[in-house]
Amino acid sequence: MDNLKDKIKKAYDLHSNGQLIEAEAIYQDILHVDKKNTEVNYLLGLVKFELGKLNEAYKLVKKVSENNPPRDDYFYNLALISTKMGKKTEALSFSKRAINLFPKNSSAYTIYAECLKGMGRIQEAIKAYEEAERIEKVFSEDIIINQGLLLTELEEYLNAGSKFKKVLKINPDSIDATLGIAKIHLYKKKYTKAITLLDKLSNKYKNNKKIEILRAESYLRNNKLNKALSINKEIIKKYKNDLSILNNIGYILRGMENYDEAKKYFKKIISVDPEHINANVNLGLVLLAEKSFKKGWKHYEFRNYQESIKKNRPKTNSKLWDNEILNNKKVLAWTEQGLGDEILQAGLINDLNNYVSKLTLLCSERLLTIFKRSFPNVDILSKDNPDLSSRNFQNYISCPILDTSKFLRTNDSEFLNNNQYLIPDNNKVETLKQKYLNLVSNNHGDPIIIGLSWRSENKQYGEQNTIKLLNWKPFFEIIKNSKRKIVILSTQYNTQEEELRDVYNYFGIKIHIDKEIQYSKDLDGPISQIASCDFLISTSTTTAQIAGALGKRIWHLPSNGISCGWYWLNKGERTPWYPKMIQIRRKGNDTNAQLRELSIKFSKYI
Repeated sequence: MDNLKDKIKKAYDLHSNGQLIEAEAIYQDILHVDKKNTEVNYLLGLVKFELGKLNEAYKLVKKVSENNPPRDDYFYNLALISTKMGKKTEALSFSKRAINLFPKNSSAYTIYAECLKGMGRIQEAIKAYEEAERIEKVFSEDIIINQGLLLTELEEYLNAGSKFKKVLKINPDSIDATLGIAKIHLYKKKYTKAITLLDKLSNKYKNNKKIEILRAESYLRNNKLNKALSINKEIIKKYKNDLSILNNIGYILRGMENYDEAKKYFKKIISVDPEHINANVNLGLVLLAEKSFKKGWKHYEFRNYQESIKKNRPKTNSKLWDNEILNNKKVLAWTEQGLGDEILQAGLINDLNNYVSKLTLLCSERLLTIFKRSFPNVDILSKDNPDLSSRNFQNYISCPILDTSKFLRTNDSEFLNNNQYLIPDNNKVETLKQKYLNLVSNNHGDPIIIGLSWRSENKQYGEQNTIKLLNWKPFFEIIKNSKRKIVILSTQYNTQEEELRDVYNYFGIKIHIDKEIQYSKDLDGPISQIASCDFLISTSTTTAQIAGALGKRIWHLPSNGISCGWYWLNKGERTPWYPKMIQIRRKGNDTNAQLRELSIKFSKYI
């Protein structure tokens, strides 16, 4: 066996049979004698990749690719290794080189598609999968299913469904294709259809992890939390060390408002994997909702590693904040997530501006007007500005503004500047106020204007944060029986006039809509409208955040559990983020009791 070729063959055979440690040992023995053997260095790199020794694998295969004539398989495998290491840009580059060297390599197109998918370039990824399918010529289930999943992500449900059906026509027992159909039902909020399909699949394939996880999610989205919890607890018996399932259990417990138990699960995951992104974020959310700010910010900061956050990070030549002291530094900060979140985060701007030497803030285009007026000493720019990447921020430290909360918002006393920080156009406000007062026939006797928002447009939690207008009977009865003249104004995004007609027909209550105020455009107009109101009443909508930031008196009707934002906290009437807001808590799913309590409280003010 001293013959070099025999040794290589033996190692290769062991490698092919999955005896990786034995193969690794022989390859390393050969390299003690023949250090520059290209084939053995390359094969050793592949073995180390399969053993999970990614850094060693990367170095070996990279060195081989640099010191030898280019081969498509070198770059294909470098793309695979780089993907596992999280080096997405490099993986994309390597897969491109593999394609250029051998354009008919369907595997190279597949890994190229995976890289594009990981970078959020979904349309390009679909085209790459289509090219892989074209080259493959024969039926490739995985490639077609991946196309379907990406189309589902783009909400192109009809096209996605045709992909899954194409697979099922050839392979009726395809679990992944059936799961794809179930996902379409789930994302279209056809929960009963999704559950029926998944229950049937679960009976056929017992204890299949993929099936049970999606099945549990379907019950969770259908607000059947006990069933979702029992499914996950059953799966964890078989997959005891599966951290994603443990995280799902903690997430559901959080939804059931069993916060102490939820924290135990998240902490258990973190004890095993301190860098677990979702467990840290979920623990952070629970802690922040309890006002455990110092600990909460530490964990919630892990959201910066989530793909949805990373892909929206502004691309500039600034230096990312590494927790150094920001005092007297130039800082480039940005707001993040939805418009309501951005408004909440704007409560940090004045405090941060007083701390640093120069502050530039990036925000959504629709907030530019109000932010520029409210924060005249801060450079306010649009996150959507196409010229942003060409501007010079070389001497700036950059971060999401919310991350500065870890030193600006560590206890209740540090929220003193949150009473009012948005400044409306006072001329517009007075004009609108007079306009709305003129809606009553006789505006003597101190009439009041009430802004009302009842529906959330949030894709994930909109249903839970919506209370249909026809359910507001207790409140409308207070209005109807009031001796005081009251103008009810819709401060609702995307108001449906049919809803307002129904309220008038059922209750005799007129809710006015000002068609000149466009909630879908620059928010300065809606903010002026909200500022013109004497009182605001809202479920968890952007209106609630605006009213809070204007320092208006607002009664807020939050949801509970997962669908209740962490900044609304998990108990109590008050939140430090908006000191003048009064919160009326929901118990379970009982919105009727919530509305009755609102009516009692509101009646004291009219």
